[in-house]
Amino acid sequence: MLPVALWIFCSAAAADEHVVPPGQLEGRPVAADASPLQARVDAAAAGSIVVIGAGEYRGDLVLDRPLTLVGKDRPRLVGSGKGSVVRVR
Repeated sequence: MLPVALWIFCSAAAADEHVVPPGQLEGRPVAADASPLQARVDAAAAGSIVVIGAGEYRGDLVLDRPLTLVGKDRPRLVGSGKGSVVRVR
């Protein structure tokens, strides 16, 4: 299996309480702003490989354990516009 880069698209941040000033740590996004992939990442054990198929996934994603994301057929991660598209802890 060849690794495939995930294209990450984000829009300008909206002026609301979810925007965090530069240099400060962001928490998990509220449920309405979370990626549909978040449940799969949360269910994955440390060291797992999570394969993401083709499609557009709207919302923000938090990676809080060591795992590998593999994109197949060019999936697109599109942020909520209220924080980081992918947060790695």
